[in-house]
Amino acid sequence: MSDKKGSKKIEILLVEDDEFDAKLTQRFLNREEINYNLHLVRDGEVAMNFLKKTPPYEKVPRPDVVILDMGLPRMNGQEVLDQIKLDPKLKNIPVIILTGQQLAGDPIKDFELHENAYINKWLQMADFKALIRAVEDYSQFREENKRNQ
Repeated sequence: MSDKKGSKKIEILLVEDDEFDAKLTQRFLNREEINYNLHLVRDGEVAMNFLKKTPPYEKVPRPDVVILDMGLPRMNGQEVLDQIKLDPKLKNIPVIILTGQQLAGDPIKDFELHENAYINKWLQMADFKALIRAVEDYSQFREENKRNQ
């Protein structure tokens, strides 16, 4: 495991209405020693307010990755995903879809609906770990490029 001390923390927006799943996600991230700040919101409308930095979220950091549950109140995960990927300011944020159910249709076709990854909740944790690490590495790469420009 690489030493993460001194490296930029990855900003993670977790959009999850289930308390147990939110705690399980955080426990997993802690166990894997991922250097992160976790921002938790409980529904799709609040997620969009967070991402668009509308009050009271004007000073929140831009997430490096969004972990998005599909079964959300008020605005479901697909609606959130569509809004993220149609917004020029947000569309480049990687999104990891978490769901306890099989997504309708072909998962390959679902990738065309904009999500960057699809993980069946808690059955594919090795894949989840690899995705978080990839986002973390990408975030570090992006920071290094900014400094070198």
